[in-house]
Amino acid sequence: MFEAGDLLSGVAIIKEEAPSIVFLDIEIPEHSGLEILNFIEKDAVNFEIIFTNAYSEYTIQAFQLSAIDYLLKPVRPNQVKEAVDKAIDFLSKSHIKIKLEELKQSLSNNSFEKIGLPVNDGIKFVNFKDIIMLTADGMCTSIITIEEEDLCISKPLKHIKKHVKSDGGYIVMDNDKTVSISKEKHEEFLQLVSSI
Repeated sequence: MFEAGDLLSGVAIIKEEAPSIVFLDIEIPEHSGLEILNFIEKDAVNFEIIFTNAYSEYTIQAFQLSAIDYLLKPVRPNQVKEAVDKAIDFLSKSHIKIKLEELKQSLSNNSFEKIGLPVNDGIKFVNFKDIIMLTADGMCTSIITIEEEDLCISKPLKHIKKHVKSDGGYIVMDNDKTVSISKEKHEEFLQLVSSI
């Protein structure tokens, strides 16, 4: 938590530390807290403001600056907690909204560049253009990248269109390519397919 004695010092801290929530007194030395947008570009404001003051006369101006809350002095602990909870809730919703907008943009532009791969310790994001080869081994799919990284994901490849028993047995993939199945692996393949 950071504290400043005047608006300009507070603006400097905000620019350096990039806080999510800012408590801002309206009556502070040299400048009013309501003047914050004179020193920070509106587009650069990526934090929620909770104004504090001893008088209610500034409430409307505070909310015109999109303040999340306005606390009258003397401020009680439960009021602070409620204001912070409201700010956190709003921030989380804003974050989700931003992510949804990014996803919507990607969908409209068909500009997916990465794929999320479920690996043992979480999800690894890999550029499509960096993937060289995918190979299946039982219930695991091995993904080879340009950096010679071998990622094993615990999901089988699921692009089988058809299984043909004749001619020794083979499968037809979604792209109509055929892959032969050896007699030794035929039973294992059938068990694998039934578990997908």
